[in-house]
Amino acid sequence: MLGTKVTATGFRERRVDYDWTLSKRVKDIMSETPDGAMFMLPSTSEVEVPLQQVRWIEYEISAQRNQGSVRTMTGVRGEVCLTNSGNAATANLAVAIAVQAKSSGQYTDVTAAPVDVSSEPVLSIGETFCYPYEITFPSLTNAEYRTQAHVIISNAAGHSDQKYDSGGASTGGTTFTVPSVTTDGPAMDTEATVDDGGDVNHNSGTLRGPCAEIYYLWGCSTPDDLNPWHFSGSGRVSYVVDMQNNFSCGDSFDFTNTATLTEGSSGTHRSAHATLHITSSKCGPAKGCTLTLGYWKQPFHQWPDEMLWSWSHVRNIDFFDSGRNWQATLDAAPKGDAYLILAIST
Repeated sequence: MLGTKVTATGFRERRVDYDWTLSKRVKDIMSETPDGAMFMLPSTSEVEVPLQQVRWIEYEISAQRNQGSVRTMTGVRGEVCLTNSGNAATANLAVAIAVQAKSSGQYTDVTAAPVDVSSEPVLSIGETFCYPYEITFPSLTNAEYRTQAHVIISNAAGHSDQKYDSGGASTGGTTFTVPSVTTDGPAMDTEATVDDGGDVNHNSGTLRGPCAEIYYLWGCSTPDDLNPWHFSGSGRVSYVVDMQNNFSCGDSFDFTNTATLTEGSSGTHRSAHATLHITSSKCGPAKGCTLTLGYWKQPFHQWPDEMLWSWSHVRNIDFFDSGRNWQATLDAAPKGDAYLILAIST
């Protein structure tokens, strides 16, 4: 069984609801001279990154909190406090609050709403927990109202095969009135959080967003620890993506990443994206293989990726679905195995 206690306080409040907008752009693209001097490139819509060179892309995100709308709201708020006096932890706990108005000596239904029990979805034996609630509805000044809690579990004694409602009209309720004076209530969506899909650093093992789609040819990382950014008013943030062309030639693609703003109270989402067209230099004539298989399979001879990144471990990565890594594939004797013959010859 569940002991139930409900508090209820009526309110008439003036509330401000803020609304947010979000924008994102490529602010600058930087390159460097052979002697290491940095300079800005003229375009922020496209950039060429030659093989084994780097361009630094600076993004700017602007979050704007707009003038809020003002409205007057009436309703009731309080807590539903439950005590588990049974001999087992609750199962499938659900709580709803019903609001009723008194007219001609009788109570009639006005509205009802579920109570969020996610903060404590299971009550252990003997446990008491209070769940806050708030319900808004059009109301009459000085009218008499009451709330009733309907508590449902699926393992009450004697009701193991059906949901058991420990509330109901016969249990009475908590009365309240809605005041005639309007007071200032809490403002909605005064704050927001922005998360950006460009937060990628392959070197540290983090892979998400657009960089994750090109990491095998391009080095794409942010030098800063990003996400999320918190805004308590309008503001701007910027960050830089290091775009390094490791192995790409003759490539052309749109590099798009998206920022998402979440309004603090309502959870409303806004998004904005920035697109940069990236090209790599043209491919030169094929040079052919100038070193033998025996050379490349020796661990003390560096592969191209190891020349670029001392920490590279491509040799130990699985060779597709062969069950061997790259090094083991090179070390294996083909012995008539068509798969190995093809893999080693290419």
